[in-house]
Amino acid sequence: MKTAADRSRSHFVRRVLAYLVDVALLFVVLAPLGFLVQRLLGMEPASTPRGIYLTLLLNFSLPVFVYFTASDASAAGSTLGKRILGLRVEDGRGSRLTVGRAALRTAIKVLPWETTHASAFLVVPALGHFGTTSWGGLAVAYAASLVYLVVAWRSGGRRSVHDLAAGSRVMRRAA
Repeated sequence: MKTAADRSRSHFVRRVLAYLVDVALLFVVLAPLGFLVQRLLGMEPASTPRGIYLTLLLNFSLPVFVYFTASDASAAGSTLGKRILGLRVEDGRGSRLTVGRAALRTAIKVLPWETTHASAFLVVPALGHFGTTSWGGLAVAYAASLVYLVVAWRSGGRRSVHDLAAGSRVMRRAA
């Protein structure tokens, strides 16, 4: 028989795996799609830091934001990764999230990711030339990611920083 600690660890692992599944699926879909759109429009691949940042923003960040927001606010309350792993997002009463709460949750969830993009491409003078601002931004992004994981771990995988801000929680889906 599973103990409460075992169930808590299992829930946390499911949540992390769901996120990794979503990120992998998004990359597999968005990377080729972005290249295809650039080809169809006759665009050259971005070669400046600002151009790369804008490409990332349009090809990945915005679609990812829409995907997580729409999925979390949907009737199922789950992304594909969460569905595969039997999880859903809900508000504190067990109801589905409003679009506003889902958007807030997503914005805070992807903040470390966006901080990394900005630190690596937006605030650098040239590709590969990181200054204090870039290194500081990367340190903040990775520290925030660690905090998100620790908070989720301590809550048994039910709530992380973005859930606390949005008043949401991740629970097992009813069978």
